[in-house]
Amino acid sequence: MANECVIKPETPEEIYIKEETTQEIETAIENLTEAQQRRLKLYYFDGMGYSQLARLEGVTDGSISGSINLLSSI
Repeated sequence: MANECVIKPETPEEIYIKEETTQEIETAIENLTEAQQRRLKLYYFDGMGYSQLARLEGVTDGSISGSINLLSSI
């Protein structure tokens, strides 16, 4: 139980991998359309569902679902 409270410092390799991954994600997001960026943020970071997004944007649930599923496969 005492070991669970110990925070191990990241290795240089872990830091490098984290930085590279963060940069790749940021680059990928920058290459999305404005609508895709908005949907990604609202769905994954703000927890909005397909129906909420669809109502917000005035589109069908299917449009949102297709867009999110497309983003998930990238």
